[in-house]
Amino acid sequence: MDELVFSVTELNTYVQRSLQSDPILRRIRVRGEVSNFKRYSSGHCYFSLRDDRSRISCAWFANSQDPRGLSVLRDGAKVQVIGSAGLYPRDGQFQLIVEQVRAEGVGMWQELLRQSIERLRSEGLLDPARKRPLPQMPGCVGVITSPSGAAIRDIIRVATRRMPWVRILLYPVAVQGEDAPDQLLKALAYFSEHPVCDVVIIGRGGGSVEDLWAFNDERVARAVAACPVPVISAVGHEINLSLTDLVADEQAATPSMAAERAVPDASALRTVLMNTRRALDVSADQAVSRMEEQLKRRRHVLSLLTPDARYVQEIARISASRARLDLSVTSRMRTEEQKLVHTKEVLRAFSPARVLERGYAMAILPDGRPLVSAEDVDVGDPLRLYYAGGNLKVQVTDKSEERYGKD
Repeated sequence: MDELVFSVTELNTYVQRSLQSDPILRRIRVRGEVSNFKRYSSGHCYFSLRDDRSRISCAWFANSQDPRGLSVLRDGAKVQVIGSAGLYPRDGQFQLIVEQVRAEGVGMWQELLRQSIERLRSEGLLDPARKRPLPQMPGCVGVITSPSGAAIRDIIRVATRRMPWVRILLYPVAVQGEDAPDQLLKALAYFSEHPVCDVVIIGRGGGSVEDLWAFNDERVARAVAACPVPVISAVGHEINLSLTDLVADEQAATPSMAAERAVPDASALRTVLMNTRRALDVSADQAVSRMEEQLKRRRHVLSLLTPDARYVQEIARISASRARLDLSVTSRMRTEEQKLVHTKEVLRAFSPARVLERGYAMAILPDGRPLVSAEDVDVGDPLRLYYAGGNLKVQVTDKSEERYGKD
């Protein structure tokens, strides 16, 4: 007898009908923890229900939802779901078609995080008094994150805009998955053993509870607390509070905000310097005015006593004091001017024009943005190539990822 051969569609349809005809599976109650919850513009909700060993995909369609159930659906929530087992024939995906959702208690992930927080608090690692201030003028910023994520691009963009000469040292790591905690520990150990940077940023962009869990590893949190260099934690967004956020010296909602906290604005520093110079000028003028007023009063006393010799001596002493004051003010102003000149020279050294004068060129896209990656252009695209003596209009004829100077 020939064996029955199904097409894929026939098999999926058969399994779907079998599930629908099973009286137990037509209405079942399942408990578990919510993860990867998403609600789309259509109103439909999709999420996973998991325990410590398994997970199942769930779909809750808009026409069967109720506000009470929606209010408890979030990643990490522990719930009971009433629904029916089904199979989506097109993809062959087994899923639970949800009819009702009820809260059951604290989720597994939240409970684990709560226990870790209590342990770290008992060790004094959450004490605000142990947090250190960030350096006011960092020369180097260490970054622990994925080399391919948006976080490092945001940090570089913000930091170099605020202080063009700041150095950024990236220690590339995986920011999610089983290997992520060990890689984070190695990165923190490097910056602890090689204090080449003034401040360290550790973090990543947003994600699910599972995606961010490497930053809730107690070993990582303790390494952040023990790092001799001040650490800024920027994990996910403000709704995702991790252990590294709690123990770090500073916590930022996003990697961009972490870069703003780590690197001061050079233009603001220039303003402070100019304000300081103006305040010094005013202070010097006021000091001179006070000395002149004192001189006038003393002259009046001397004129009443008419001791010619004493009058001459007092005038000489006051003149010498004023000369010393003028010299001190001049010296101070010269020092401040030298600082300003030095700051200008530093800023000028990092000017793109100085780089072009050394024989480099800068490619500009048609929309005015600088070309930083081969992914920004296609073969045949026009570019404007600026060099020290002018610019050329060129066209891309070939693309390659090979870097300049590579052996």
